[in-house]
Amino acid sequence: DTNMAVGDTQVVQWVNVSFTVCDKSTTTCGPAILGDAIWASLGGVCAANNNGDPIAQWDVAAHRWILAQNVFVSPYKVCLAISTTSDANGSYYLYQFPVVANGFPDYPKWGVWTNNYGQTWNNFGPGGSGFQGPVFCAYNRTKLLAGDNTAEQICHQYGISPNYNDSL
Repeated sequence: DTNMAVGDTQVVQWVNVSFTVCDKSTTTCGPAILGDAIWASLGGVCAANNNGDPIAQWDVAAHRWILAQNVFVSPYKVCLAISTTSDANGSYYLYQFPVVANGFPDYPKWGVWTNNYGQTWNNFGPGGSGFQGPVFCAYNRTKLLAGDNTAEQICHQYGISPNYNDSL
C-alpha cells in the first residue's frame, strides 16, 4: 500500500501505516509519522485506527494536501485531512465521513477536480461479508478547503456488473 504525491516544494510518501514529508530543494525527508496521528485531535475511530490503504494527493489549483485513510473495522469510516496551507507539515482540517451501508471500504482511490474531490472504493459489505460492488463518493471541495464541518459527502453504490467474474 504505497502512495506518493508531489506538491510545489514537498513530496509526501505514505506506505501502509506511516508517511513522511520530503523537501524537494534539500532532498531530505522527515521522520516517519504514524498515519492515524494526523487525526488525533479529531478523535473517534479515525484517531484510533491505522489500517493502511492510505492516499496522499496534491490539489494543484488550491496548493493543498489531501490525506485520506479509510477505517477497516466497524463502524467503517472515511478519514480525510485537508491542509490549511501548502505545507504538508502544517495544520489540517479534519473530517470523518460514514460509508455506504456500513460496508468494508477497500481499495480506495481519490481524484481532485476543480469543484469537488471524489473517492471510489469497493464495498465488501458489513464485516467484509462479500463484494457488493463499487462505490463513488463526491465531496464538497469548497467547504473542505474552508474547514467547514458541514461539507457534504454524496455517495452512490453501484451494483455488481453481470460481467464481473470472481476468478479474475
